[in-house]
Amino acid sequence: MGPLSKSGLVVFTLFASFFCGLDEVYPVDLKPDWIDGSSLQYPEAVYLRGLGFADDKRSAERNAVEALVRVFRSGIRSKQDLAQITLAEDWFDPLSKVHYILAVLNRDKTKVVFLKNVSGLEREAEMWLERATEAELPLAVAKALYRGLRASRQADEYQAKLRVIVPNHASPLEESVMSAGLQNQLDEVLRTHFQVEIALEGPHAAEVEKAILENLNQMGLSLGSEPKLSVSGAVRFEKTGPKSPTWHFMRWSTRIILTEKESGRVIGSVRNTGREGQLSLEEAEQKSLAALQSEVNKTIKKRIFQYIFGG
Repeated sequence: MGPLSKSGLVVFTLFASFFCGLDEVYPVDLKPDWIDGSSLQYPEAVYLRGLGFADDKRSAERNAVEALVRVFRSGIRSKQDLAQITLAEDWFDPLSKVHYILAVLNRDKTKVVFLKNVSGLEREAEMWLERATEAELPLAVAKALYRGLRASRQADEYQAKLRVIVPNHASPLEESVMSAGLQNQLDEVLRTHFQVEIALEGPHAAEVEKAILENLNQMGLSLGSEPKLSVSGAVRFEKTGPKSPTWHFMRWSTRIILTEKESGRVIGSVRNTGREGQLSLEEAEQKSLAALQSEVNKTIKKRIFQYIFGG
């Protein structure tokens, strides 16, 4: 082959520069080890790790934190918990234009913080239990037991997180003895002092009453001969428009009052209306009944919860 012409030499030089430049622009050998799930700088024995990636850095950071949080069955929700997570490394892949973020959580440091949280929450639960023991009015007893139970269950959640952070950490599998005891005491107070009566009028009243009772049973409340709370009122269903050759519409409405039986004080009400449509009048009525029950249960549960437990 003869010597290169001047123009051929220029083209060859440009191609050579381009391919040599690839190693500088796309340094494959500089790809961090944590991208593939292992890291010398952040070993598994010392750190919990979460890898996030996305087209933009902010989303990659969020994904990294979420990936780390997912390893906890009970979740990490508080700001104090999230403060233990560090966005340790970031890398931008120039070929795929993807941002990679490594979120880490130091096991030993987090263990110290979580054990402190457990201790504080257990002391809080014991304080509320003591207040419940000293209280005389059922409402005060129920409020104290509920707050103690809430603190104890938060302590249980931290214990569950500790089992992930420190695999050999000894802790209760599900519910602690304290939580179980507080729950039993609260159930007894609700059964004894917060019985209910339900009396509704109108179409499907019996079905609505049944749905309300099932909802209250889940809260620990039940019907009784000496009711503390009364749920009374009426439900209505009526055929309505617009006229359609294929669709049928049914309007539902509620007028339900929640009262404290002895004093007559109103503690809540459900006054609402809605409309549902289906291909037959019977289906529209059933859909209306379901919508009414959902609305009634949601509001009654919220109002009674606020009344007994204080929000």
